[in-house]
Amino acid sequence: MDKNGSIKGQIKVFVLRCYALYLILVFLFISNFLETYHFKTWVNKPFIGFTFYFTRFAGHVLLTKQFTGNLQFRDYYWTYIALLLYFFIALFIAFVWTVTDKGKWIRQFFNYTWVFARYYLAAILLGYGISKLLGDQFGQPDNASLIRPLGGFDPRSLFWEFMGASKSYQVFGGSLEVIAGALLLFRRTTTLGSLIALSVFTNILMLDIAYDVFVKIRIVYFLLVVIFILIPDFKKLFKFFVLKQNTSLSDIPPVIEHRKFRRVHYISKVCFIGLIVFVIVRKQSEVYAQYHYPLQGSLSGVYEMSAFYLNGRLRQPGYNDTVGWRKIAINKYFPILGIQVSNDSVTDYFFKADTAKNFIDLTSYHEPGYKFRLYYEHTKADEWVFNGLFKNDSIRFVSKKIINKNFNLQNGYGKAIWDYDF
Repeated sequence: MDKNGSIKGQIKVFVLRCYALYLILVFLFISNFLETYHFKTWVNKPFIGFTFYFTRFAGHVLLTKQFTGNLQFRDYYWTYIALLLYFFIALFIAFVWTVTDKGKWIRQFFNYTWVFARYYLAAILLGYGISKLLGDQFGQPDNASLIRPLGGFDPRSLFWEFMGASKSYQVFGGSLEVIAGALLLFRRTTTLGSLIALSVFTNILMLDIAYDVFVKIRIVYFLLVVIFILIPDFKKLFKFFVLKQNTSLSDIPPVIEHRKFRRVHYISKVCFIGLIVFVIVRKQSEVYAQYHYPLQGSLSGVYEMSAFYLNGRLRQPGYNDTVGWRKIAINKYFPILGIQVSNDSVTDYFFKADTAKNFIDLTSYHEPGYKFRLYYEHTKADEWVFNGLFKNDSIRFVSKKIINKNFNLQNGYGKAIWDYDF
């Protein structure tokens, strides 16, 4: 190999190592890869803790902006700073490594990282896919959303509601994610699974950009993982799809190649896949209960005021302000209570109901320091009376529960009409 070829080869080794190291560093120190599972406190905490102090120190030395400590794997300023810091660390490590060993062990390092990327992405896809299939990621629009005027939704909330309103699209998207995740678990089907994953994450990224969902940087990272998995087949895919030439896909050897340890390899693979499935099923069983078993029983629903009293005086309808209440909506699953006032605007509150003592404690969604309590009484078959102290004013209102069939968004959930006869 001549000098130019040697330099070109070393550059390729450096870039590949930097790419792989960056994926590993982000996975360990930023992704909070077990944030939704019970292993978090003793596995994730040291890595996330290091990132917290490292980013705070770097921000103090290099930046003038006050460190907020918000380092979740979302579209936050300090997350971007942490990602940039780890990119420079990956550059430094890859440079020193390549200069010192001249490209030795690159194949082994790539193979191990490639296997890690496959299983990590498979776990991500299976988790998201099963969540969509069960209807847990978005959830059907609940009562507090049903009373909010369309103009009151920000793009992200609107996206979440219209995704939740379509059971069939969630099943479609979830099926693709589960198929891609399952294919990534096996070497022979990895390329096909990666191509499906590439299209799935590209679509998700465009939706997140279009509706300003604040996990765009996370999806970009998943796409980087997909592209890394596809590196061995880039040229061959180009030959097949663009040049229309016959070719065969790369065959990455297993981590354990020796025949003597082949059984160990299979047992380890089955155990690891079993662990992924166990963790996903355990988590989804908790989330499923949240979205499929009502928390409040008969209390949940939408209540329309027939009479509203403010400080003991009946408030006549017709006002267009934020004083009089028009409706309240108590969610069936997620503990949110929405209050619609006379100008149709809606304010959300977290709530906790005591159905034995007939009261509801509410905490402002946007101002957690503001709390109040509503007492309620079911006086007649279709009449509910609420009273309490709200912003230093005594309130009392008589209301009637609205049947959910009155909301078109909940009618025919999951159904498609193929013959419209107007």
